[in-house]
Amino acid sequence: MIGNPIHRVTICGGGNVGHVLACELAGIAELSVTMLVSSSGRAKLWDSPSGRPVITLTEGTGKRSGLLDKVTHDPRDAVEGSDLVILAVPASLVASTLKRIAPYCTRSTLLGAIPGHGGFNWQVTSVFNNRGFQPTIFGFDRSPWTCRVLEQGRSALVLGRIDGVGIYVEPRRETDVVVPTLASILDVEINPLPSALHAILGATNQFVHPAIYYGKLRNWDGKPFNSPPMAYEHTGLPAAEAIVGADRECARVREELDRLDPVLALGRMPPIAQRLGGKPSKPDLEAEAVARLLSSKPSLQGIKLPCYETVEGWMPDFSSRFLTEDIPFGLCIVKSIAELMNIPTPWIDELVTWGQKKMGKEYIVAGHLTGRDVAESGSAWNFQPRSRSGLLT
Repeated sequence: MIGNPIHRVTICGGGNVGHVLACELAGIAELSVTMLVSSSGRAKLWDSPSGRPVITLTEGTGKRSGLLDKVTHDPRDAVEGSDLVILAVPASLVASTLKRIAPYCTRSTLLGAIPGHGGFNWQVTSVFNNRGFQPTIFGFDRSPWTCRVLEQGRSALVLGRIDGVGIYVEPRRETDVVVPTLASILDVEINPLPSALHAILGATNQFVHPAIYYGKLRNWDGKPFNSPPMAYEHTGLPAAEAIVGADRECARVREELDRLDPVLALGRMPPIAQRLGGKPSKPDLEAEAVARLLSSKPSLQGIKLPCYETVEGWMPDFSSRFLTEDIPFGLCIVKSIAELMNIPTPWIDELVTWGQKKMGKEYIVAGHLTGRDVAESGSAWNFQPRSRSGLLT
């Protein structure tokens, strides 16, 4: 049962979201904020002459700073005694992070992830299965911020904010306590979701990021670019059609789950154009709307497609989280649930099959999620019995 005030917070992960969280929370006088990073070398990047790490956040024309209690790579030092632990790590690192911190969590620890899709709830259940208890958990359906690190351990930039984020809480009965608790320390509108499936099946990046790569590079000749192409600007119809097509396949999954359990109300989720911030459009015009939206959204301007520099120019980085997170911990999860429902997913299959070749991975073979690397993904079959009822509990 969660009900005590939050005094001590631990943030796991020193990436983009971790930096913003650190500043947001460390700016609250009543909170003691600790950050857990992966190594002593990373912890040293946060060293400050004053003795306590300081993070500065730039947003628009304003700047503000937060004073952390400490940054450490020792999970006991970071987590023991914390009231709230937030994971802000890539989905591929969630399981290993949970294993590091689980021995120091208690029944009263509030454990969450930003964002919390990618099967976070299933991974918590798996890791805590033999510990005699399951902590109260929450997961945001997206990050509240479009942000990036300016200088590791020193500063970050917020490019844009989401008007509101969805949150699921398990067990559900704790929702009425957890939501106001988080709202009191985070400057973001938090809207309760009926289940984790709303975050898993409603996430937008899992469709957008692989499709951006696919749309811009599917006909790439393999030659270096003079400069990295823009990621979102000049989004064409091929990418937008892939985004809309994959989302519609996911919508059919949501509709089938609603048939099994109408209380979920997954079918009420709007199409992806609206979830990205656009206005309602006719179905046959949705891809055009998505292309315009991604090409012109202010918070997405100036963001370059992940690339690395060579002596001959810039090459696409296929190890980017655009692929390595959103395919195995996004599209593969949707695909696994669709397989259970016997729902075809040609667009998802196209994106995964194209992306896995670039990543040197194998998830889909002959249209089925049976590749050698499925065990490394967030596929539901890694955590759930192959039954429909398992997904709904």
